[in-house]
Amino acid sequence: MKKILITISIFMLLICAGCVPKLNPIETGEYYAEGEKENKVFKKAKLEMYEITKEEYELANGINVFEDATYRGKENHRYLSIKIYVYSEETQNYELVTLSEIKFAEGTPHCYDGKSYLKIGDTEYSGYYDAALAFGIDNEKHISVFSDQKGYEEAFEFASNKNQNEGEN
Repeated sequence: MKKILITISIFMLLICAGCVPKLNPIETGEYYAEGEKENKVFKKAKLEMYEITKEEYELANGINVFEDATYRGKENHRYLSIKIYVYSEETQNYELVTLSEIKFAEGTPHCYDGKSYLKIGDTEYSGYYDAALAFGIDNEKHISVFSDQKGYEEAFEFASNKNQNEGEN
């Protein structure tokens, strides 16, 4: 009876250990989102994520940078720069969104939260930032900016630039 209970306990521990999502390092590069029909203002966006040094991370003072959660608790840390540009019809340019206070959402497969801000002319866009940075077969990035308590948000599904033609940036 004791052996059966020990076997069941070990089996349950193994099952529970498998419930925690495995974190792989975030894939860096350039990504694009177009045709976001649900968005009220911004229909296109660009995402750039690159590895940076600890010094660059510290100099940024928490603006448009975060630590890859894959490396938490390890001796080596990995720091990333993240830049989201939304296309403004008003300026006919891609405008850089300021992201701050980016934190890993515990218990998730690379989800991060923070704050987002952008000012174009007299109009300010601000709110929360939510990102799922490692989902899908092609490692798509699902990101929402300017989310507020009233339900407003601008959401994008970024795909790798592998499918983009040269000169479309």
